[in-house]
Amino acid sequence: MNLETETTIMIALLPFLAVWALLDLSRRIQRRREERVARQIVLTEAIHRELGAVAAPDVMRSLSGEWTVSMRLPLEREATVGVITRLTQDVFRRLDRQDPPRLRLVLIPQVARPRQRGRVVGTARPADRLSRAA
Repeated sequence: MNLETETTIMIALLPFLAVWALLDLSRRIQRRREERVARQIVLTEAIHRELGAVAAPDVMRSLSGEWTVSMRLPLEREATVGVITRLTQDVFRRLDRQDPPRLRLVLIPQVARPRQRGRVVGTARPADRLSRAA
C-alpha cells in the first residue's frame, strides 16, 4: 500500500473511532452513576434498618476515586451521629474491601424544627350542611 491509500483509510476510519470513543465515555459515566446510586441505596437501607429514617445520605465520588458521603444530622444527638459514622465506615469497608475505606464523611447540622401539634387541614361541616351528590 502506498501512503495515499493509508491516509484515505485512516480518514475514513476516523468518524467510527470518534463514535466508539464517545460511546465508551458514555458507558463509563453511566457505570459510575449506577455505582454511586447503588452505594447510596445500600447505605440508606443500612441506616434505616438500624435507626429508622433519621438521615438521607448523598454519595458522590471524586475523580481520584475517593467517596464523599454528606448528610444532615442532628449533631446534638451524639449517639445517633456515632452509629451513623460507624455504619457508613462499615458499609464502605465491606463494599471496597479496603480498611480503612477511602471515604470523606460530611455531617451538616440539621436545624431542629419545632413540633407541631395536630394541625387542622380543613374546616369541618356540620352534618346537615353536606352537599348531595346527584
